[in-house]
Amino acid sequence: MRGLLKIIAVAMVLIVPATQAFAERVLRLDEVPIGELDPHKALDFIDSIILFNIYDVLIWPSPSGAFEGQLAESWNVSADGTAYTFTLRPGIKFHDDSELNADDVVYSFNRSVALAQGYAGLYSSSKVEKVSGMQVRFTLPSANSAFLASLVRLAILNSDLVKKNQESGDFGDNGDYGQAFLSVNDAGTGPYRVDSHKMQELTVLRLTDNYFEPVAAKAPDTIRIRYGLESASLRTLMARGNHELSSQWHSPEVFRALEREDNVELTTESGVGYLVLPINTQKPPTDDVHFRRAMALAVDYAAMLSIERVSDDLTAAQRSRTALPSALFGYDKDAPVFEQNLEAARAELAKSKYANRLDEFEIELAWVAAVAKEEKVAFLLQQNFAQIGIKSKVVKVPWVLFADRASSIEATPHVGQLYFSATYPDPLSLLGDYHSSVRGSYLSMWWLNDSEVDRLIDAVKAEIDDNKREDLLKQLQRRIIDLAPAIYAYETEALFAKASYVSAPSLDDKSLTVPVMGGNFRFHTWSVDREQ
Repeated sequence: MRGLLKIIAVAMVLIVPATQAFAERVLRLDEVPIGELDPHKALDFIDSIILFNIYDVLIWPSPSGAFEGQLAESWNVSADGTAYTFTLRPGIKFHDDSELNADDVVYSFNRSVALAQGYAGLYSSSKVEKVSGMQVRFTLPSANSAFLASLVRLAILNSDLVKKNQESGDFGDNGDYGQAFLSVNDAGTGPYRVDSHKMQELTVLRLTDNYFEPVAAKAPDTIRIRYGLESASLRTLMARGNHELSSQWHSPEVFRALEREDNVELTTESGVGYLVLPINTQKPPTDDVHFRRAMALAVDYAAMLSIERVSDDLTAAQRSRTALPSALFGYDKDAPVFEQNLEAARAELAKSKYANRLDEFEIELAWVAAVAKEEKVAFLLQQNFAQIGIKSKVVKVPWVLFADRASSIEATPHVGQLYFSATYPDPLSLLGDYHSSVRGSYLSMWWLNDSEVDRLIDAVKAEIDDNKREDLLKQLQRRIIDLAPAIYAYETEALFAKASYVSAPSLDDKSLTVPVMGGNFRFHTWSVDREQ
């Protein structure tokens, strides 16, 4: 018996240090599915969060609006604004310990353009060449004032690793361009590497060793992204300390309940996003500008804000006045805030070619099934439109189907709902999607085709003088508002619940926020003051 006890005691001594050795800091969060792992296909909010944690880009925006080198050590721009030459930082390693060089940048750029997905349209008219082993040059057909900012979306891949794992496909010697491999694996230099990935269930990331940027002393070792977590489950998990960060898509009621928990606090991301209700400008009856203006004037914008009210002191929204959120350059601060005006709405409707045919139409108000608060927005719209004689139906649509329907005019609903954020730190990241050449995805569900909007977007892109560019941007915003291709419900104060032992500097300190979708969720800069 004594011998047995001695064995047990020795075993316990051995077990305790082993358990401590495997203690880790975990950050668990939830998001709307699906999570796209391939960085050159990434479009949405969670796709961006994944991208910016696994991969790095050439340059990164500072909170002041300037740019800093990330993979690039330095860069210069030609006098005519058509050539950008970047020198890479030496010694940066991919997750397999191979070193970054110019070939990786050239390959990544060409892959993005060839796949023609994600944000490839930002680069499709440009060329890239290798200048030396650590230097590349991008050549543009004409000056593009947004080009540098757009490079925030160009993830740089380990070209040798992807080539080694490419399968047969439609891209000649590049086969499938590694699409199958990158759907479940990564090829990045970022602070985290992929441990496992199921795009509609769970993504697990692990902190890498020797990342070249500073890593917080208590940065999470493991990131667990769970998709489609129901609000009731979220509340239970966070109350028990089994979940660290909520998505922003839960209802104010959920955040109100979470705020009462001792171990939970609320934080916001401000000034970079808004709720936009795109209107299909090509499908009757919303193809008529007077009909669309009537709709925009009929909306009760004050009631819209109440949908985001968490408490007397906190509303996760503010009034909107134009087609840009307030943190972006060129925001038209002189435009009046949107107000409901039923008399003016009826007057506009009377000018519509459908004024005497209203009974023939029932417009579709689509909302995304995974975002419960959108249902409230849809029913408020329905009530507002009924006040001026417009019939409508509210339709609940899963996100995958919602995004798929945006690929054709006929399938796109009359009115949708999208929470937009700046995809790269330039106003054209949002306003550029009104160009007639950019259609066929959920980013441009309005299907706008207006020569003056096109002209102004092209002029903004070509103008490198900030004062002149700002004036053009205001003209562009006013033209867009006049055409009413969307209803700008409110600017979002994107609200998140997080465990009290989690520090998120880029959210908690607004002076550190950058205007990039997903860019404030680079988890190696966060801290988790608890081990598991």
